[in-house]
Amino acid sequence: MAGIKATDLQYVLNTTPMNTYFQAFGLDTTFLDLMGGLQPGPARIQIPLHYAGNATAGSFAESADLKTAGTQARRVFTLPYKRVYATFGVDGLQEAIAKAGGVVNITDLVQAEALGSIRDILDEINTQMLSDGTGNSAADIDGILYHIDDDNTWCSVARSGTSYTQAYMSGNAGTDRDLSEDLMRGVHNVLVNTRKSNYTHILTSYTVADAYEALMGDRLRLVNVPVGDLTVQGLAFKGRPVLTIPGFETNSMCFIKKGDWSAYFLPQVSLDSYGRQIQGPFKVEPYYAGTDDSTFIVVAYVQLVCKNPWQQAGLVDVQ
Repeated sequence: MAGIKATDLQYVLNTTPMNTYFQAFGLDTTFLDLMGGLQPGPARIQIPLHYAGNATAGSFAESADLKTAGTQARRVFTLPYKRVYATFGVDGLQEAIAKAGGVVNITDLVQAEALGSIRDILDEINTQMLSDGTGNSAADIDGILYHIDDDNTWCSVARSGTSYTQAYMSGNAGTDRDLSEDLMRGVHNVLVNTRKSNYTHILTSYTVADAYEALMGDRLRLVNVPVGDLTVQGLAFKGRPVLTIPGFETNSMCFIKKGDWSAYFLPQVSLDSYGRQIQGPFKVEPYYAGTDDSTFIVVAYVQLVCKNPWQQAGLVDVQ
C-alpha cells in the first residue's frame, strides 16, 4: 500500500476546489446548490419551534380588568445526522505511472480519485435530499419529502397529534389529475392567507414543469433565480420562481420558504502531517485491504433541516 496519509488526504479534500473535467455521465446537485451547499451545523441538530403566541394580546377599554398573564408555547425538536460514504482505491503501479507523468493531466492519482469520489458523494447527498428518508432502512438523509408531509413522524414526533408540525398537503388520494391554476392558487392562498407564509420557491419535476408551461401558454413569465454560484431562469407563479429540479418527485410540486431550510454537515477537524488543522465536511480513513492499492473511505455526516414545516406545502398527484 502506498504511503500517503489519510489525514493529508483529508486536508486536500477539505481545502481544494474541485477541478472541472470531462465525464461521460451526469452528476447533478441543483437542489443542494439551491440550499446554499453544505453548511457547518451544530454538534446536535435542535429545532426550536414557537407554535403558539400569547393569547392575552388585544385591546382594552378604559378602566377594564386585564386578563391574567399569558405565555408563549415553544418546543424543541431534535434531528440526527445521517451517514454517507464512498470508498476508492488506486493500484500501486498505476499510481506510480501517474507520478511519473504517464496519465494525462494527473500527477497524483490518489488525490484525483478522492476528488472524484467527493463529486459522487455530493451527487448522492443531493439525491437523498429529494427523498423521504425511508431508503436503506431509514439510513438515508431525511429529504424534502420527509419534511413536507402532514401525516408521518417528524423528528420522532407523530404529526397527527401536532398540527403545527404539519406542512399543508393538497393531494388526490394517489390518483393523478391535470395541473391547473386553481390547484396552485389553492395552495398559495392557504400558505399566504391562512398560514402567513411568505414562501419563496416552487420546486417541481421536468414533467410537471412542462405541464405548467403548457398551461400558461403565452402568459408564461420567466424570472432569474440564484442557484449556488449561478443565476438560472425559472418559470414564475405569483412572483415566485417555479424551478425544475432534476430527480424531483415526478407528480408533485413543493412550495418552500427557502430561509427555513439548511443542508448541514457535522464538521470534521483533523491535523495533517505538517500540523495544519482543517475543518470541513469530509473525514478520510485508510482501508487496509492487504494489497498494493491505496484504499480509503471518505465519510460525511449530513442532514437536511426544515425549521418550520407549517409554512411549507406540497401539491401532489398532478401531471
